[in-house]
Amino acid sequence: MMALAGSLWVGVAQPLPPRHETWVIHDLYSPPAGFNPLMVPGVAYWGTYIMYPTLFLGNVYYGPKLEEVLLPYLASGFRWVDSLTLEVTLRPEARWWDGVPITAHDVKFSWELGKRHPTYWNTAFWDFLEEVRVIDDKVVQFVTTPPKAVYFELLRMLTTALVLPRHRWEPLEAKYGANLTVDFKDDDPAQIVGGGPYKLERWDLDYALYVRVDDWWGKDIFGLPRPKYLLHRTFKTAAARNLAFERGEVDAICSVIEVWELQARGLPIRSYYDEPPYFLPSFGWGLFINFARPPLNDPILRRAIAYALPAEEIGRSLPVPHAPAHPTMIIDVYAWAKALIDEKVVADYGWRYDPEKAKQLLDAAGIVDRDGDGVREMPDGTRLGPWTVTCWTGFADGMLATDLIAHHLRKIGIDVVAEFYDFVVWDGKVIRGEFDMTFRWIFGITFGYPWNVFRAFLDPRVTGPVGTPYPVGNWHRYMNWAVVPILDAIPKEPDPEKVKAYYSLLQLYQLRDVVVVPLLYGVIGHVFSEQYWVGWPTSTRPDGWMHSIVTGTWPGALPQLFGLVPAGEDFMTSPYDTHMKRWIVPVSAFWDALAKAPKAG
Repeated sequence: MMALAGSLWVGVAQPLPPRHETWVIHDLYSPPAGFNPLMVPGVAYWGTYIMYPTLFLGNVYYGPKLEEVLLPYLASGFRWVDSLTLEVTLRPEARWWDGVPITAHDVKFSWELGKRHPTYWNTAFWDFLEEVRVIDDKVVQFVTTPPKAVYFELLRMLTTALVLPRHRWEPLEAKYGANLTVDFKDDDPAQIVGGGPYKLERWDLDYALYVRVDDWWGKDIFGLPRPKYLLHRTFKTAAARNLAFERGEVDAICSVIEVWELQARGLPIRSYYDEPPYFLPSFGWGLFINFARPPLNDPILRRAIAYALPAEEIGRSLPVPHAPAHPTMIIDVYAWAKALIDEKVVADYGWRYDPEKAKQLLDAAGIVDRDGDGVREMPDGTRLGPWTVTCWTGFADGMLATDLIAHHLRKIGIDVVAEFYDFVVWDGKVIRGEFDMTFRWIFGITFGYPWNVFRAFLDPRVTGPVGTPYPVGNWHRYMNWAVVPILDAIPKEPDPEKVKAYYSLLQLYQLRDVVVVPLLYGVIGHVFSEQYWVGWPTSTRPDGWMHSIVTGTWPGALPQLFGLVPAGEDFMTSPYDTHMKRWIVPVSAFWDALAKAPKAG
């Protein structure tokens, strides 16, 4: 225990900066593995993505109306040269920490790294992109083709693809070759060259400390964030993390905890809402049943499983209650999303909790218990199990939900037990298709929602043979090629009525074939303390930049740091309110400009 500058740091060996100048976060339980932004997801440490800019910052929960917006970051603007060519202009002030200007050559190099060293933030874009052209040092063009054009993905690309300094990474690529994403940790802070407002100062097994770059190129445009230091604390258990949070040693955690209980104890802890449901929904959780493991591909068996699961009861049983998800995979909490749901398709093909209906379906199909052991067999004698339903160790809500799923399936005669693995092991097994059933996330709201959800889980092109890794989706190997032309048509179709009709077809396939069994709405695990910093985005924070703050969501969450001021100050004087907010534009500007662009060719 060590007291420093009027602050109390518990469990940290080295002296750390004054507490009132430091914003402290936790979202990982493992020590730093490296700060190479090309490392696979879950390995590159928290804060890595803060050090590199994207062209734009994106938000799908902006302001009181939770709208979709863009904030020009490295880019100052864009225009459509024609319907297949998007031109982006870079800010003239932009430079790397070593003083070298950030140019269109850096952008082109960073994008083309994705061809040679695939990562989660640069790989998929080449499915939708043909070429990156440098027009001059500050102008770059992204060119697609009619077969490849998926404008949702081009928009997402602008807000998620990191720009790296070519003058540093080109020699590194020459040195490490194909092992650049594995062997190179980039864990020497003195060697890192970034372009964001914070850089790594030092790290240890228990933390990583970042310091504000006071001569950052964006300070005259966006201002400088008030916290001088960012500290990521590593805890071995959630209990240790929660205790530190309650003591005020941590300002924000990426988790779902009983906020109302902490408030009742007088602690200055908040989440997005001050009353139920407390958290914003952003994605969902569901049961994925592997089509590649017969008889789990049987449509009647899959439908019986869907009827057997009491989503509402499971959601109420969790430490933090979760609402039941809509069977279409569309989050019906948001009016603009709910408008896409085809209620007739739901009435014809949907399901609800009805265990007797589940048993009737199985009985009528001849899937019955023939030997009296309590487990049903298929008409050909194949036993329903033993099977496992998996989740990862440490995800308390998910583990409980997984146990309940297994319990309710056993009640209708399916031999299934819950099984838990370390996250990396579990994730690898799911990606490779090495599972019977698994409780896993359903991709949530982002640009192009709900197209991104249907593409992730219905498109046979985003998966591969069982046993081979493929990170995009369709882990359950649903191989219905009829969905492909529908998915390809939606992002190219300007008529909203036709788009709605396409979504109806996708909902029909989802419900008819029981592609995924959606169970619960997830939440944005965004909980914060106002002991040292105020100005957090909440439902009452005017025009606040609400954004998830987990590892892979930066730099998209960056404006939240600009919105903070020391406790006791008026947050409306923050750099976010006085500088950054004026740059925000609606995503509709992207689509409006596209609609007016000359048709290519």
